[in-house]
Amino acid sequence: MIASELEAKKMKTLHMIKQVWAVWKKWNEEEVARPQIGFAGYDGIDWDVEGSDTEESPSNVMTVEVMDLMGKVSQLAKKDGYLASLSAMESYLDPSTSAYNRSLLQSYNEWEGLEPGFRFHGRNTLAYVLEVYGESESCQLRHLPEEIGPGKIFH
Repeated sequence: MIASELEAKKMKTLHMIKQVWAVWKKWNEEEVARPQIGFAGYDGIDWDVEGSDTEESPSNVMTVEVMDLMGKVSQLAKKDGYLASLSAMESYLDPSTSAYNRSLLQSYNEWEGLEPGFRFHGRNTLAYVLEVYGESESCQLRHLPEEIGPGKIFH
């Protein structure tokens, strides 16, 4: 690919990510929110990703594209005052090892006695998301309970 084609692909991907965020935000604010009872919608996104129970599934490899989408959507969420969190299975963020692999079909020796042949572990698979997208500008949350208030938790 020549440089202009790469730039066009990058712009198309960024546009798609902005669309994903816009659709989620609209759904949250217009479909989920119940202002009549004081509920403004969800406070953010909690990424809870897993592979497939079928070993042959392509979903058992975490693609860079999916992790980039997670990271970029999270940054857009924070910019708009929402929270973004990552609920990683223990093997997807494992401080006991620096091993890294995007496959979600790893085995752990300590699991053999508990679940022989269980191959649905990662190897710090989601570390990429935190390394590349883990820092962002601080923000003012879009709504905080009055007893917490701005500046009482976040500085």
